[in-house]
Amino acid sequence: MTTIKYDPTQDFIHSTLTSITGRPTRTGIKCLEKENKDNARQIHSLRGNGNEGHLRLCYTLDRFNARPAVAGTPWVDPVHPGTRPDVPDGATGPQITHMVSAHKYDLTEFQLFQSTEKALLRKTMEAVEEVYYKSLQDPDEGYSTLSYNDLIVHLNEQYGTLTNDDLDKNIDRMNAKWTQHSPSNSSSIRSTMPAPSHATMTTSLKEPPSVCT
Repeated sequence: MTTIKYDPTQDFIHSTLTSITGRPTRTGIKCLEKENKDNARQIHSLRGNGNEGHLRLCYTLDRFNARPAVAGTPWVDPVHPGTRPDVPDGATGPQITHMVSAHKYDLTEFQLFQSTEKALLRKTMEAVEEVYYKSLQDPDEGYSTLSYNDLIVHLNEQYGTLTNDDLDKNIDRMNAKWTQHSPSNSSSIRSTMPAPSHATMTTSLKEPPSVCT
């Protein structure tokens, strides 16, 4: 069986993803997702609409095909064509040549799909401290059966939502700025204006800026 030597990471725009130090945040996770999508687009594929590379790997198949961009041209994941081409008895020379060529193409396409997915996973694991995804490790297989989407779903579910503690910390920061920067001669005005609360902060809450661009 022929194995491709191509390393997808050599064509990634982001050779190193923006790392997350400590507990992942929603902003940090979204930054990783964006960079991985940029990278996946760079790995060419004719599947789907033929214009988005291997972007499919950053979505579940159903969600990817529900996007307007691939309407009428759904992506179908490549499958392993077998170790050898299926050549029937009596096939002519040209027919055999065509079958061998088609098998090689299908195998290369499958291996590229697999290697790109593993590259996305590896880069993401390098950007996040292991303690935050170690629960996904199989006691026997390690991370060998873990997919990129499994990891991203885990990070979003565990760390990608805003908690009451996040709200409290953000309110404390804004109250501190309010007190620090308000003119001293306007205390009477400040006393008539409500300080930020959960009710007013929910829609405006922001995490620290991300360096992701």
